[in-house]
Amino acid sequence: NQGSLGFAYNGTYEGGYSGVPGPTGFSHFGSDNLAVLLDGYSSDVLIPPIGTLTVSNCTIAGWVYDGGGQADNAAIFFHRQTAVFGLASGNNILGSADWVKFTWNGGFYDDYTGLVLPTNQWAFVAMVINPTNATIYLQNGLTMSSTNIAGTYPPAPFDGASYIGWDTAGGNIGRRWNGALDDVMVFNEALSPGAINALYAGVPATETLSLAKSGNNLVLTWPLGT
Repeated sequence: NQGSLGFAYNGTYEGGYSGVPGPTGFSHFGSDNLAVLLDGYSSDVLIPPIGTLTVSNCTIAGWVYDGGGQADNAAIFFHRQTAVFGLASGNNILGSADWVKFTWNGGFYDDYTGLVLPTNQWAFVAMVINPTNATIYLQNGLTMSSTNIAGTYPPAPFDGASYIGWDTAGGNIGRRWNGALDDVMVFNEALSPGAINALYAGVPATETLSLAKSGNNLVLTWPLGT
């Protein structure tokens, strides 16, 4: 974890994982960028409980490498405690074609997004939630596509462990991602389409800075800080 919560919330690798080359060629990745390769039946990354965090607006995003033929509900990021939410892949509509699916408040998991994952290449996926809408994104290397699904999306607490690469409803060996994942991110805000594209492209989203003199200091203020 390199976010605002600090290293106390680092994840823990579990099971049969290994390091493999991750996505490169973007300004936020070095040429030696590594991703985690999960074996599809024993491995995941455990995210510890963030008991004080409840989100009304949320963004979950990350890079995925799919070799094709994922199990239905193979998790990219999943939280199954008091609240049930996450990103996964499905193949229960298009046979062997893996599509990006999402869950919030234990529902919406069979709402077809139409976003089919490319095989044997890196792709970027994201889920943006606000109280009345979910937007699911897929950048397949050619274009950024999205699907909006209106509904009721209540606040969700991070009151137990979350997992990268595993939905625990699958038991010890089910609903696990078989392939590579990199730079999985969680934000306690609903990011704009421009900000989602910036996460993919590696350029900062546009922000407005306010400047004010305070004695001998110059104070810079922007929407997320000072």
